[in-house]
Amino acid sequence: LKEPLWEMVETPQGRFVESRVTATVYDNVSLAKGDPDWQDVVVETTMTLLPKGEGWGGPAGVLFRFQTTQRHYAAVIDEDGCAKILLRVDHSWDVLASKKIDVPEGQPIPIRIQAEGAVLTAQIGEVELDVEDGQIAHGCVGFVGARPARFGPIKVTPLTGELARLE
Repeated sequence: LKEPLWEMVETPQGRFVESRVTATVYDNVSLAKGDPDWQDVVVETTMTLLPKGEGWGGPAGVLFRFQTTQRHYAAVIDEDGCAKILLRVDHSWDVLASKKIDVPEGQPIPIRIQAEGAVLTAQIGEVELDVEDGQIAHGCVGFVGARPARFGPIKVTPLTGELARLE
């Protein structure tokens, strides 16, 4: 029996979703929900890195402006010890911003993303990343877990004018 990629877990702190794999290829280790028309939003959650299994592993973090597994942004902690904002378009991953981060396993890390027009900001723990990139204007939110990690809860808040635009 193969272990599921994602699992809902109950803890004394509440309900979370966990990525259960240490991927060797991380193209499709994602989980996304929400409104595909979301544009200018703040996304907030926590992520706890869990011990890796066999394999190389890869990034774990939050997807935003997610349209497909081949078209989205991600704010992640990658296997090289860096917090990053990534752009996925077709078969390429572009690193838009990157800074070293030290995150011990088992410790919840707050993640906050603000996407407003082409201005993208990610706060991952103590690291802040800023970039301007307007290639993807809208999409859902979710998680990428190419290594074991615990996520949630997730909160999406519209920025000024976004709710009226969606209605």
